[in-house]
Amino acid sequence: MEQKDIQELFTYIKGKLPKAKPKTLTPRIAAAWCKEMDGYTLEQLKCAVDDWTALKPFWPDADELKALLPPPPEKRTFPGWPAYGYRDVDDYREQMQSFIRRSREEDAADG
Repeated sequence: MEQKDIQELFTYIKGKLPKAKPKTLTPRIAAAWCKEMDGYTLEQLKCAVDDWTALKPFWPDADELKALLPPPPEKRTFPGWPAYGYRDVDDYREQMQSFIRRSREEDAADG
């Protein structure tokens, strides 16, 4: 989630709640919303805004919108990813399987 996404979300909320008093989006508020909404897509947030506007006619806080969202997926990380050159768990597994296949092929060619 980036600050430009939060800017777009605030514009979307203004369109959905034209009579509500809009919140001012400062860089500090945008950074806080980015941190709070990390792990969600802009589309998920827009759906939460749609749900919110169906319930209440005033501007939501970040935690109120987050309450309407499912928990974000867990980030699958390994402490040494950058040091070992792997992007994530799946990349690690794929590279290890490739290494095992190559080793077996070389053993079969030698034997």
